[in-house]
Amino acid sequence: YRIGALPTVGVYLLAPALASARSGHPATRFEVRLGPVPSQLRELSAGGLDAVAGVGRPPSSGLVVTHIGDARPVLVARAGDPVLRQRAVSARALLDRDLLTFGRTGDDFFDIVADWIDRHGLAPRVVTEVAHIQMLKALVSAGAGVAIVPGYTVVENRLAVRPIRGLSTRRPIWLATRASLADDPIFSALAQAARLRAR
Repeated sequence: YRIGALPTVGVYLLAPALASARSGHPATRFEVRLGPVPSQLRELSAGGLDAVAGVGRPPSSGLVVTHIGDARPVLVARAGDPVLRQRAVSARALLDRDLLTFGRTGDDFFDIVADWIDRHGLAPRVVTEVAHIQMLKALVSAGAGVAIVPGYTVVENRLAVRPIRGLSTRRPIWLATRASLADDPIFSALAQAARLRAR
């Protein structure tokens, strides 16, 4: 099975789902390609891929789409950080904090986060901008500041998350395939395992 995925979905949801699907179907082989979703969806429609996993507006071009979960923004901080005392972090609580951001990349999730940062006057608090979630989390873990990332990407025990007041936007996480593969037991197992991981 040839599967394309947005890198974050591939690493944090698809990888464990593939392992789970293979445990129930040990003869199955997967080829995974990580990259931009629009080009992967074109490949899927042309027959070069069997499925694509992404975040945001699901495709509507005759593909069968399975909802896996929702990407929601959370503030990530080192365990024990005083900002974690709040049940939901306000913009005001970040006015004196070093903020690490993904920046504007054309990805609607991070552009919404960047808009929220601008709207609340937090742009001067941005000390590092890096378009790599693992690097952002490594910086937070090293004590360089706090960051806003999709909740499903935080799996490290030394990091803690809190929801953010006024930033409750959610983007669907989905798995798309052609109609001919929609009832395939491997894809059903894959979607179910990814859905459990996204909770």
